[in-house]
Amino acid sequence: MKDSAPHPKAAVNAAEYVLRLLDPEQERAVERRMQTDARLRREVVLWAIWLGGLAHDMPPSSAQPAARRALCRRLFDDR
Repeated sequence: MKDSAPHPKAAVNAAEYVLRLLDPEQERAVERRMQTDARLRREVVLWAIWLGGLAHDMPPSSAQPAARRALCRRLFDDR
């Protein structure tokens, strides 16, 4: 199987992983896939580079669980 062509699902999974939008079980699933899926690994690296500058000067923090759920519901209407 060739893994050089872009794949929308890999890009979405990678972006959600980098943005920490996945629940812990989904994160672990992406991490397991990255062990064997070079395309997904590349996508994660690309998203981390593209989005890395957004948080450059911000201290780490976690969203309140209710705020995160509300945001995910509003953005994705499925979580």
